[in-house]
Amino acid sequence: MKPLINESPLLLLPTLAAKVGVNEAVILQQIHYWNQISKNVREGHTWVYKTVEEWHTEFPFWSKSTIERALKKLEDEQLIVIGVYNRMKYDRTKWYRINHEAIQQLFQAQASQVV
Repeated sequence: MKPLINESPLLLLPTLAAKVGVNEAVILQQIHYWNQISKNVREGHTWVYKTVEEWHTEFPFWSKSTIERALKKLEDEQLIVIGVYNRMKYDRTKWYRINHEAIQQLFQAQASQVV
């Protein structure tokens, strides 16, 4: 299906949104998307690095504080892992990767409650 305008769409997975929140699900999916094409491998994991300003460019419909809160919630719930692999000490850009084990556990817990 062709989008309404010439722009890359964002993906929202309803089950994930119900579990972690709409904002968090969109960001989580976008981190997953970027991790799929990233060539930044550190400690055996693929990472994507972005500043809050860069995330804001991707999500112009949210304030920077909304993005920061959603990223913090994902980190606190251990659904993403934050790293800092910048070459310059003053560079505060964060690196992100999905914690696939935590995502799996989140949905395994849900599946076991249904039984």
